Amino acid sequence: MADDACLKADEARVLVSAIVDSSRDAILVLDRELRVHSANKAFLDLSRLGRAEIEGRLLREIDDGAWDLPELRRLLENDRPGKRAPQGVEVSHDFERVGHRRLFLNARRIDPLELILLIVDDITARAEARVQRRLLLAELKHRIKNTLAL
Repeated sequence: MADDACLKADEARVLVSAIVDSSRDAILVLDRELRVHSANKAFLDLSRLGRAEIEGRLLREIDDGAWDLPELRRLLENDRPGKRAPQGVEVSHDFERVGHRRLFLNARRIDPLELILLIVDDITARAEARVQRRLLLAELKHRIKNTLAL
């Protein structure tokens, strides 16, 4: 019977790993010292880093300190037992490898495992599209105003 339970636990690990790796959002699993336990493919693609450059390192050390973001530190510090964790934070940062990025960061502590799940949503394209829509709307309003003034 114990073998069945172990098999089910192993199957659950495989399932969870497959789900995390297939996520479009970049995901890091951190330990309580903020050392990277694992990174999914989306994070590796976003950061243009390899697993060997990420896993086992402190978050603040990866990519020559590019992920040592004050907003991210505050988010992770506020996600502690007894504190209400924020829903997430939007950051804008210039990364040497990937250029300017707007990211939405969300973290959740997994207490029984003493791990932190960090989800990184690259919203750069959406943010740029919002700016373009605002500019087009302002231009349209200006042209309508000028046409009505004639």
